Amino acid sequence: LVLYAFHRGQRRLLQPDSLTKLTQLDQPIGWYSWGRLANSLTLIALTLAVFSGKMMDDTWLPKGELDHLWYSIHLIAWVGMGVAIALHLALNAKVGGNPLLQSIWQTKFRAKDSPQLWPSQISAWWSQVRALSWPERLTALAARPKLELAIWLSLGAAWGISLAQELMFSR
Repeated sequence: LVLYAFHRGQRRLLQPDSLTKLTQLDQPIGWYSWGRLANSLTLIALTLAVFSGKMMDDTWLPKGELDHLWYSIHLIAWVGMGVAIALHLALNAKVGGNPLLQSIWQTKFRAKDSPQLWPSQISAWWSQVRALSWPERLTALAARPKLELAIWLSLGAAWGISLAQELMFSR
C-alpha cells in the first residue's frame, strides 16, 4: 500500500498547496484537498500501527496486560486509521457522486489494468530500479517528499528495532 501510494497514487496524497485549499469548499479542489488529507492521514495511521505493533510484546495480550503504552498507541492508531478510511470513503462519495458509486459495483476493468499484465509491469518497474546506481538511488530517495521519507524511515526503524530486540532477548 505504501509503495503504491507514493508512486502510482502520489497525486492522491497531500500536495504542497493542499492545506491552503482546504477552505475552498465551494470549488472541487477544496474537496479534493480534504480527500488528499484523508489519504495521507490513513498512511500516517498505518505507519503508527505498524511501528507500535512491532514494539509490542506477543505475550501482553494473552496475559491480559493491556496497560502498556505501545498497546495503547497501537489501538489509537487503528482507531485513527478507521476514522481516516471512513473520511476517505465519504469524501470520495461526495466528490465522485453517483458515477463513482456505480463504478464501484461494476465488475469490468480496463484492459490495461488486467492482472495478466501485472508480472510484466512489475518486471519493467524492477528493471528500472536495478538500472540505477547507488548514488542515483540515494539522490532519488532524497528527492522524495518528507512524508514519504518519514514513513519509509519509520517502517525501516520498526523492523530494525524489532529485530534487534529479538536478537538481544533470544540469548
